Amino acid sequence: RHRAAIEVLHPIVTKLGTRAQKRSPAPPFTTSTLQQEASRRLGFSPKRTMSVAQRLYEGIETDEGHVGLITYMRTDSTAIAGVAMGEAREVIGERYGPEFTMPKGRVYKTKAKGAQEAHESIRPTSFRRDPDSIAGSVRPDELRLYRLIWQRALASQMAPKELETTTIELNDGSYDFRASATKVLFDGFARVYTEGRDDDASDEDQETKKLPSLADGDRTAVAEVDPIQHFTEPPPRFTEASLIKALEEHGIGRPSTYAATISTITDRGYVRVEERRLHPEPVAEVVTDLLVEHFGDYVDLAFTARMEEELDEIARGERAWVPLLRAFYGPLRDRVDEKRRELKRSDFTTEATDEICSEGHPMVIRLGRNGRFLACSLYPEHKESRPLPGDEPPPQEGTGEVCPKCSEGTLVGKRGRFGPFVGCSRYPDCDYIKKDGPPPPDPLPFEVVCPKNKDGHLVPRRARRTGNVFWGCSKYPRCDFTTNNEPLGGLHDTDDGPLARKDEAAICLACGSTSDTPAAEIVPGQNYAGGPANPEALARPARARGGSRAGGATKSGGRARTGSRTGGRSTTKRPRPVEPAADT
Repeated sequence: RHRAAIEVLHPIVTKLGTRAQKRSPAPPFTTSTLQQEASRRLGFSPKRTMSVAQRLYEGIETDEGHVGLITYMRTDSTAIAGVAMGEAREVIGERYGPEFTMPKGRVYKTKAKGAQEAHESIRPTSFRRDPDSIAGSVRPDELRLYRLIWQRALASQMAPKELETTTIELNDGSYDFRASATKVLFDGFARVYTEGRDDDASDEDQETKKLPSLADGDRTAVAEVDPIQHFTEPPPRFTEASLIKALEEHGIGRPSTYAATISTITDRGYVRVEERRLHPEPVAEVVTDLLVEHFGDYVDLAFTARMEEELDEIARGERAWVPLLRAFYGPLRDRVDEKRRELKRSDFTTEATDEICSEGHPMVIRLGRNGRFLACSLYPEHKESRPLPGDEPPPQEGTGEVCPKCSEGTLVGKRGRFGPFVGCSRYPDCDYIKKDGPPPPDPLPFEVVCPKNKDGHLVPRRARRTGNVFWGCSKYPRCDFTTNNEPLGGLHDTDDGPLARKDEAAICLACGSTSDTPAAEIVPGQNYAGGPANPEALARPARARGGSRAGGATKSGGRARTGSRTGGRSTTKRPRPVEPAADT
């Protein structure tokens, strides 16, 4: 009803105004903000960020001797030394002109709770040591992180960004309308760096909108009506970056513990990462419920933050450490001993149901490493189990073959944690799994970071249907990237995307650009120039049979270096990606 009425309106401009504003740059990095921004911009995990930053701090060999590239990377401070501020202003004036400099250095106030400011912010040891000047002396991932640190620190001392926002209000009887758009008058610090965001919106959304030239009293016409219905949505799941930000805001942890905290909850299987978001696993819910019920005063946010403050007081010599630890540890030890006597594992890993097993016994919901399932309450005397209603696997298809191990069961198609396989129908009494086909392909002699999921690396696999070799992400099933083009170990100099062989040429798996250097001359670990981005070069030929292919490249960076790395585990139950058709 409203759409039809609005389409025929001719609203009149009732108010038109402009407003100038200035936007200041983000402060230089602290440990927390470095981990957050490296996660957003580079796809680095907090653990990887700190490892790369440690190498930058330790430095490189130059003609002047051994030189550290950045200041200490575990800090809460946003301060920059006066000498460094002066050098930054000189570099800004030389590179971008005097209009981009500040009359004096910009000083930032640290906002983190309980900040430890013994060190200054994370910045280059010399602003004159720009990223391009050290590109040949550091690894690709070190260069990318150094570039981020250098740009952020330099931008923090640049002139503000100047904007002008125009707002138009219109009216036509029953309806009021309002539109606004922002244009950039002077880009200032944005010439060098703008801070990333966790959500999908861009900081520059308003700056891409344009309004027609109008004046008060002008009559307009409605060109198009696009109705959009909005619903109240729950808060988005944490990313690694936003979780670190929340820890910092609540005063939980310190610069040296953020990365370890994220690693612990992922390594122990409490969360899994899907599309950069942290999703809790069933075991995390059980552990949380147990701790909240029986140790609620110890897992309270306020308690944790207060303990951090008291430990800081000990570090400053304002409190004696023995009485504090005695007051904390004694009651905690007594509580743990008490709960050990009271609680059994089954108290928090099983849940009663109305289901009955084949022998007439009640069934309970149990928690296993792969999630919740129904099991007989008399386990281990009776080991019957089944999936929860709604979680049943697809029906098993028989192959007609007799199991060669037990000679009693038949081989059937099944689906497990890592995709479909063929096994004995008498499992768990017989654990035979059929293994046939050609041997697995040889591993790559160097590491190639997946261009889609930068925490994974490319590993060779063999297609079951054709036997052809292809390369996929080690983080499968969390990442479904695959390619038929053999990785060469070199990198595209524009986006650090991995280069791969396509006929006689080398193409970038991130953007599709063709390298100026033939595939036969690519050396692992080296950067090579190439032509413009060409996503069509990454498209695979049509399959002879129906079905879609998973995988594909996105515009993101990658790296390659000699060595090996073990891919992380995943407890996500997903179907395997359809194997790509071979190009050859």
